[in-house]
Amino acid sequence: MEKPLPPGAFQELPPFYVVTVNYWGGAYLKDLVASLEPLTFVQRLIIVNHSPEERLEGLKASFPLQVIEQRNTGYGAGLNRGLKEIPEKEAMALLCNPDITLMTPREVAEALRYMLTHPRVGCLIPRSVDAELNSLHSCRTFYTWKSLLASRIPFLRRVFAVEYREHLYLAADAGGLR
Repeated sequence: MEKPLPPGAFQELPPFYVVTVNYWGGAYLKDLVASLEPLTFVQRLIIVNHSPEERLEGLKASFPLQVIEQRNTGYGAGLNRGLKEIPEKEAMALLCNPDITLMTPREVAEALRYMLTHPRVGCLIPRSVDAELNSLHSCRTFYTWKSLLASRIPFLRRVFAVEYREHLYLAADAGGLR
């Protein structure tokens, strides 16, 4: 666990919020909160709870937590609902699943600084890894019939290798996606 960032060290950063949508993932939220603790500039963690039968009262953090109970209207709608709770126009937000943990929370501040110095950048997508530190390919193009088959039937990944690699942006250069 990283040490907390010193208070006031990032006063030049805009207000920063974290928005997540919970659907029976409450057990993961403690790890998410723990990984956010070093970020002394988090204004609030907004949790849109799409599983209201799952009580989230026991969750504690050094920053404010807001739980919005809402019927399940889909992940994107849940994120949009959470974003409506952010009052500042200039605020930045981390949109994430409840089952993620930030491995290098200090990098969040650097990402925010990058976005401040590059105003044409509207979204950053960090590298995602699993528990064994294998890269997860979370960016995808829309499916074609070939990439859909390759995604669902492993032996077809060799048959439609080009389409599968394009679908996962595996051919994109390290400098980013177009």
